[in-house]
Formats: sequence, structure tokens, C-alpha cells
Amino acid sequence: MRLSLALALALACAAPEPARPSAPRSEQGEDLRADVRLARRALEAAHPGYTRYTPRATLDRLWERLEARAASMTAATLAVELSRVVAAIRCSHTKLELSPALSEGRERTPTYLPFRFVVLEGRMLVEVAASGVALQRGDEVRTIDGRPVQDYFAAIAPLLSVDGDNDHARAELFARSEEYLGSGLDHFGPLIFGVRDEVALEVEGPNGRRTIRAPRLTQHAYDTLAGGPARDHDFGDPDAVRYGRVGAYVSVLRVNTFVNYREPVSPDTIFGPVFDTLIAEGRSLVLDLRGNGGGSDGPAQWLATHVLEAPIVEVLETRRRPVPLPPDVVGAMRTWDPSALAPDPADLEPAVEGLVRYRSGPPEPVMPAATRRFAGRLVVLTGPRNGSGVTHLLTLLRRAGRATLVGEPTDGAPSGATAGTLAFLTLPRSGLRVRVPLLRVVMAGGDAVPARRGLTPDVLAPRTVASFRAGEDPALEAALALLEDG
Repeated sequence: MRLSLALALALACAAPEPARPSAPRSEQGEDLRADVRLARRALEAAHPGYTRYTPRATLDRLWERLEARAASMTAATLAVELSRVVAAIRCSHTKLELSPALSEGRERTPTYLPFRFVVLEGRMLVEVAASGVALQRGDEVRTIDGRPVQDYFAAIAPLLSVDGDNDHARAELFARSEEYLGSGLDHFGPLIFGVRDEVALEVEGPNGRRTIRAPRLTQHAYDTLAGGPARDHDFGDPDAVRYGRVGAYVSVLRVNTFVNYREPVSPDTIFGPVFDTLIAEGRSLVLDLRGNGGGSDGPAQWLATHVLEAPIVEVLETRRRPVPLPPDVVGAMRTWDPSALAPDPADLEPAVEGLVRYRSGPPEPVMPAATRRFAGRLVVLTGPRNGSGVTHLLTLLRRAGRATLVGEPTDGAPSGATAGTLAFLTLPRSGLRVRVPLLRVVMAGGDAVPARRGLTPDVLAPRTVASFRAGEDPALEAALALLEDG
């Protein structure tokens, strides 16, 4: 009987950490224990959502177990096991990054599978394969190097960071993720199971089951597979925002990212002409955000002001851990806003859960009225890749009753993400780097949305194996049907 990936995930998250063969004692073992202690101290001292979803006693046990074992670990094993602890915090902004040495090894060595894939209905389906590899779109991969796909998912899913109880989003991260440099499988699989230059795949397709062998890819070759880079776009990239008309009355606007801090552009230069056309032609809009994991505030706020009646109160308050932070923690951290590491205590006042908040006074509208506003019918497509600022935008739209949400449940924290300013903690012995959020926002109306989950759409229209193989888009079809019926 085949074990579904969903069931494998449930078992992996419910069961205790699996026993592993003892590794040879690392020459830097004692030093790695110091890295574990520093990571723990930093997260406990600085992370404003550290015990938001997971009891401190649970995290304490994980840290103690990791520290006890770190002396016999290599840096690669520590990367896996520290990711396990970090993921247990259940904050999608809290992740472990590989050391320069491990990252350079990925760039030089072919460790990537020679195809991209999706996970639907608990099954791993080929999306696009490298040239010369005997795989077709829709082929189901059953085993990789003799191991069932479910074994990989059970081992890797607990290492993938999601918000709260959004465990459904782990299947998406397992298949595709910018933070995990392509996919969770390609990121963690080599660290846990090792790799050879050639991979053996057991595949099931229209003509039955077969075994194929193919060379693995380097990171660069994987990024340039047909279909575009595996990494998220920047907001200003040509393919990040796409607009088109469907029939006489409906338009579709796909926004694949809000990331606008690497090479910033004005959102109005991207969205302005689109909304001018929508308003002039009186069309309905399908806003497709399924490929969008969040990013900068600007693009999301531009959309909010141009579809909602302004002024809009988005955030009630911003919380953080008390200051000062431990000197050794601050010394090992870097961030784009150094003032967030050492704010003036006079700017802070006590809040709940042992946190403090910035003295910003009563909430004020943060989004002014737009000179032109789209008031037509609006349907928004959602999915498990949505999180962070995308979930905030969706929460604003739901609170206002402005849009119908169609598709699949999201990741993220509708009541307010632990985001805004991240610190990057470099562990000096291993070279690993931990992303540590410094701020936690409280959304207006947050008490009326789920406390531990993302948003469930008004109309569920999930992708299926059959729809993927047929090239169909159930969510878009459902959205167009809603607009046509109205």
C-alpha cells in the first residue's frame, strides 16, 4: 500500500526524532556545541514569536538534545539538525542558511535532481525535465536512488519552516522554494542521504512503470531549466507581473512576488497602466497571487489602496523582545536596520507575552486614498505559497468584504507576521547562518482571523493530479465561472 505524502508528513511531525547512526566525532565538535548555544541564546533573546506556537519546554528539550549530540556532528549534520529545531518554532521567516563552504559545494557539485516537480494529492509529478532526460510532464516519480519518495518527505518535511499549523504548506516547500535554493528536497536531500553524480528514478507514466538513470545537475543548470529560474523574481523583473484579458469582460493580473528591495521600482510604474486600463474598460479582475510568497510592503500596499476604500488601518502595533540584547548575540548579528538591534528603551513600553511594543500611539491610517481606485468585481487566487505580506493583504481584503478568495489554503499568519526586520546570525565555528526576526506586527482585526493557520479561501478549487496532467487550472476556471455568473 502506498503511503501518501500527507500521511507521511503527519507521522513525521507526530513521531519523535528518528534515531540516526552515530557519526564520527568531529574535530570541531566542542566548537559546534558553542554554535548551538549561541543560536539558542539569540532566538530566545531576540525572536518575538519564539513561543507563539510551541511551548518553551518543548523547545528546551530540542535544544538540549541537539547540544548533547553536536560534539559528534559535522557542519553538514548540524545544518540538518539545527534546521529541525528552528522549524519547530513554526515561523516561516526563521530559517537556517548554509555556510559559505556548503553553499560553494552545491555550486560546484551536481547535487540537484534533473527535473522540477510538484506534489499533488500526495504524489510527486514531473513538471519539467532537463534536456535529454526521459521524463514527461505528469510522470509520477515513485523512488529516488531506491528510496520511496515518501521516505524523503518524512525526513525533510519537519525541517521546513512554516507559520503556525500550516503543515499543508510543507509540500509546496518540498517541491519549490527560493529560501531553500530550488526545493526543500534538493536542499536537504544531499545533506541527509548523500548523492551520486547519477540518479536512479523509478517512474510511472501512461505506458507503465520504468526505471531511468540521468545525471544530476549543478545549481546553475537547475536554475536554467526550461520554464525559468526556480528562484522567485524581483518585483521589477519582466515576468514578475503579467496582465492579460480573458474574454470581453475579465482581466487576469498575476503578481508572482512583492520582493522590491534588491532593485526597487515604483509600484505605480508596474500597476498604474494596468489599473488605468481596468478602470477605463470597466472590466472585472482576477488577481492571481498563488506564486507570491511576500516581500516588500510597497507593492502590497499599492494594491490595497487601489481596490479598498481608504484610509486603511493595517497594523495596530509592533512588538519585539525587551532590550538590551546580549552583547555576544548583537555582535554576531547583521541586519539592514541596525537600530532594530538596539532601539532606545524610551521608545518601548510593556506588552503581553513578555514582549514590549513601540510607543506609536493610537493606530492611524497608513494607506492614503488613491486618486484612482478600481471598484469592479474582484476575485483573488490563493495557494500554499502565500505568506507574510501576501497573507496580510488577503486579510485586509477579507476584512473589508472586498474580494472572493478562490483556490487553496495559504501559509502565513493573518493576525500578524513575525517579519519586517530580519537579523542574520552567523555562527562562527560552523559558518551556518540563522535568520532571526526582530519584529512582530499585530494586524487590525487580527482577533477575527485564525490564530494558528493561514486563510481558507471562500471557494476551494485545489489542483489535482488529473488537472495537472490535463493542463487545467481549477482555481482560474472557478474564478472565471464566478465572474461570468455575476
